[in-house]
Amino acid sequence: MAGSGIGYFGDERLRKNGALMVQRVIERQGVCIRKLGDDRSEQVKFRRFLYNEAVTVTEMVAHRATFVAAAAQGRHVLAVQDTSEINYQAQSGRKQQLGKVGNGSDIGLFVHPVLGVDAQSEECLGLIDMQVWRRTKGKAANYKRLPIEQKESYRWLRGGNQAKAVLADAAMVTILDDREGDIYEKWARLPDARTHLLTRACRDRSLADGGKLEIEFSNPAMDEVPPNLSALIVAGGHAGVSPAQRDAMLEFVQSRGSRSPVPHRPREASTDRLLQRLAEASARVEDLEQSLSWRITGPLRWLNDKLLHR
Repeated sequence: MAGSGIGYFGDERLRKNGALMVQRVIERQGVCIRKLGDDRSEQVKFRRFLYNEAVTVTEMVAHRATFVAAAAQGRHVLAVQDTSEINYQAQSGRKQQLGKVGNGSDIGLFVHPVLGVDAQSEECLGLIDMQVWRRTKGKAANYKRLPIEQKESYRWLRGGNQAKAVLADAAMVTILDDREGDIYEKWARLPDARTHLLTRACRDRSLADGGKLEIEFSNPAMDEVPPNLSALIVAGGHAGVSPAQRDAMLEFVQSRGSRSPVPHRPREASTDRLLQRLAEASARVEDLEQSLSWRITGPLRWLNDKLLHR
């Protein structure tokens, strides 16, 4: 039962109730209290457990992360993070104390999990981190001038830092995220000798010499790129093509070097530049006039055809 528990919470009874509830979630593949409890008594038990002030998300996540830390020793682990919006507008009459979701009118909340996955076996090791929040205020007028720590986008750095801490005994950590995670502060702060980034790019980047990353990719004159740096992925192509089709049609990879921009953020001013490596993977898909392409930057030594197909 220890492997399926979610915390001690300072009380043996709470530990047992939490472990039982999680075991039911695993067995029944759902989170509805009515379906998790075998009878009215168990339903009341689970509700009282969740409403207990000693039961916190922080301890639940920290407890589950210990299992990932133990399993990650000596492995190359992918820390996959993304944000989900949980919309409760259809149940607005029965839900209270929620915030607004992305459309600015519906009620709900946001969750940002980080999952650990073995890069070689593709085994899911478990939950590394989880951030949960409500959006109760509008965007500040000076939002762009605020430090990253005061923005919702700080979740990408916090998730990455937590992954580095939990996976301290892993041989290598690669943090993967979608285009919302293409934040300059993340590139400047997270990478180190054993931590790399792989991100779907949201925007083109200015280079130290005044050029642009997209243009520089086509330049045959490339600088030498040292090891142990970050990675960046730029995805493009037809939105109606499934991931399985894209993977199946992957044809080739080419790598070149380039330089990233000089930082303009005060905290990152000590970093003159970030050096990155570029790679391109192209794919042909039937019934499409244009091929799909992915552009990846990063000097990752494991950046090969087999991993790109994954």
